[in-house]
Amino acid sequence: MLRLRNEEEFLDAAVRSIIAVVDEVVLIDNLSTDGTPAVMADLKSEFPDRVAIYSYDHEVARMGVESWKLIDASPGGRSPRLSADYYNWCLNRCACPYALKWDGDMIALEGLRRRILRWKEAGRPILIMQGANVHSDLEHLADARCTDRETLLDELNVPGLPAWATKPTYDYPEPRLFP
Repeated sequence: MLRLRNEEEFLDAAVRSIIAVVDEVVLIDNLSTDGTPAVMADLKSEFPDRVAIYSYDHEVARMGVESWKLIDASPGGRSPRLSADYYNWCLNRCACPYALKWDGDMIALEGLRRRILRWKEAGRPILIMQGANVHSDLEHLADARCTDRETLLDELNVPGLPAWATKPTYDYPEPRLFP
């Protein structure tokens, strides 16, 4: 499952990097203004039985203050603009019993295929993964654009920032494959 917004640059490579290790690729566009929908259509045309495409036509609130205000203002705390409701809408489009949450700018390397095979053999309910921000040569780790914690906090408008955010050579481990 890939939730997408303006991911034209890496989307084709992201999907091609996982298409052989998953049963289905569900692409959901969220109001892209670049060529993302065209890339999605091309992938659907090339892999008609493996790629499903959808559009989510609601502006999704940013995490942090914008979402908190929306929760307070929404009846029952539900709104198609909330990221949790968007996320659940996307998950409901997945036909398989497990979902791999993938991003439009993530490229899987050979290690992911091996890890998924081990996960399947182990019979575990989730797979927790950690990624690395890799240079386009796929050999060297990329460096952070900004390492100033206060600047990042101001730009993100959130109450806290994980330690890895100022050194995003690696991201934090998170469940990416789950029922």
